Amino acid sequence: VTTAVDKPVNPNDPSYVADKNIHLVAEVSKTNPYLNEPVSIVYKLYVSQDTGVNNWRELDAPRYADFWSKNINIKNLTVENGTYKGEPYRYVILRKTVLYPQKIGELSIEPLVLDITVQTPSNRRDFFGQILNNTVNKTVSAGKLKINVKPLPDIGRPNNFSGAVGKFDLLVTTSKKELLLSEAFQLNLEIKGNGNFNLFSFPSINLPQSLEVYEPERLEKLVTNFKGIRGSIKDQYTIVPSSPGKHSIPKISFNYFDPKDSKYKTQTSAVNYINVKGAIISNVREENNIDNRNSNKLGLVEYGNLSFKKKTKFQKINQEIFFSSSLFWIILLTPFAILIVVLLIKIFLNKNKNDKNWIRANNAKKLGKKYLLD
Repeated sequence: VTTAVDKPVNPNDPSYVADKNIHLVAEVSKTNPYLNEPVSIVYKLYVSQDTGVNNWRELDAPRYADFWSKNINIKNLTVENGTYKGEPYRYVILRKTVLYPQKIGELSIEPLVLDITVQTPSNRRDFFGQILNNTVNKTVSAGKLKINVKPLPDIGRPNNFSGAVGKFDLLVTTSKKELLLSEAFQLNLEIKGNGNFNLFSFPSINLPQSLEVYEPERLEKLVTNFKGIRGSIKDQYTIVPSSPGKHSIPKISFNYFDPKDSKYKTQTSAVNYINVKGAIISNVREENNIDNRNSNKLGLVEYGNLSFKKKTKFQKINQEIFFSSSLFWIILLTPFAILIVVLLIKIFLNKNKNDKNWIRANNAKKLGKKYLLD
């Protein structure tokens, strides 16, 4: 039987000193969140007071399987003072990430791994008595993380649960309360607050047939910070009334789960009323009253089971087709005729420009015209 003997560690070994004075830590805001509850992770690099860091590069990035993730931009890396296991250290925040778990149970997060160039003090001094530093490369890891995700409770869950988790407010407004029959108005359905925006079902509207509604325009104002996603999402509907009178917009409900209170909550808007003024103008003006006759929007006049269109415009059945007409051929052939005439003139001029007799005759003709004009 042999006994293993540990090799004594040299306390001045640069690699050993770097291991003791450089630490990469991942700080998690919550390790047992609800499904779709935000979890924030901050990656900090701790460095002791007498150790320096020249540079680092990322070997492995964290992998967030089964999470919706969003990295928070860090504009400038600043060195701050803090403590690590009770000892004074300096640290730099390298990365901030917000996660929304999409699966229940124990979820793993692969670590952030860095290669760091470290400077450690040595026992040597330079000519001026300054301590010389040793330079060594070290690989550090933040360690694998475990997150235990709880399911949302079944007690109190609405049948039409939207899937929203956080703290929200529902706002329903209209651009007008009174309008003319020919006008349109906007219905704004807005959800604002802090939570898992874009990961839940947005409420829909159910309007009476007297209100014609178009596809909504979606407006988003969202910001991701260390606590999660904050802001608002608005659906803006354009609605056109088809008849005068007082129209009602029914109540709209939105439910969500509040992880702080561990309860489901529902917000419901009030009934909105729109007063439409004006009258429907018929397209058909009848001069004589005829029994058993009705008018409709298409301008048809109905006699019993037969319908006739008033003010009928007759057109010729066998109209001449433009592409086979005389005008079509004139327009098509005229450019070619002009081109042929121009080419003939150019050929004639080129042929006679070297003919001396023609040139003399042409010059004499020009002189004769000139003297006659004088």
